[in-house]
Amino acid sequence: MKKIIVAIGFLFVVATTQAQKITVYEVNETFSNGTNPAYSVDIYENSLDDVRSAWKKNMNGYKADRLGGKKQITAEKVRMPALSPNPVHIYAITEDLGYHHVKLTVAFMADSIFVNKARASENETCKKLVYDFAVQTNKAGLNRQIKTEQKKQKKLELTLKDLEEENVSLKNDIVDYQNRIKKAESDIVKNEQKNANKKQEIEKEKAVLEALKEKLEKVQ
Repeated sequence: MKKIIVAIGFLFVVATTQAQKITVYEVNETFSNGTNPAYSVDIYENSLDDVRSAWKKNMNGYKADRLGGKKQITAEKVRMPALSPNPVHIYAITEDLGYHHVKLTVAFMADSIFVNKARASENETCKKLVYDFAVQTNKAGLNRQIKTEQKKQKKLELTLKDLEEENVSLKNDIVDYQNRIKKAESDIVKNEQKNANKKQEIEKEKAVLEALKEKLEKVQ
């Protein structure tokens, strides 16, 4: 049973490690303002709410004038000099693919035009921004899992320590009981000898008593 548990744990680690390849895809996605060029990436180790919260925090870091929405998160007038000297509008939609797997798709509108592969420099900047966010969010999710597993491990180790201490106590009890048994056996032997001696004394006393009774009967 122990071997099975170890094997399952190993397979989980291997599967998790192999799932961390981050790739940003250039796509056309439907947003509230129509179908536009966008960048899509798979984010693992995070719930849908985790990704949405992290993306909003990311946008707040760029000091968006207006930020809101749930399924589609819209950030207006974002200060992003690496992309444009003018404020940028950024639209992000998230899709829950299950098992802590979320697809994030982001469109960038700079200078009233959605960034696409025709604008090579801006295109690479947007892809890098989405890639960096995905990597950072993936790592954050894994770090949360590590902390959770560390807490579980610590709890298990404390339980093991309690069990080991209890085992030592039980072994000490066994030694104590064995010593008591040995003493009791020794006491029984001594008691039996005392009993035998006492029986002999009683027999002698009976003989003395009988002799006295006979002597009494002979008195005239």
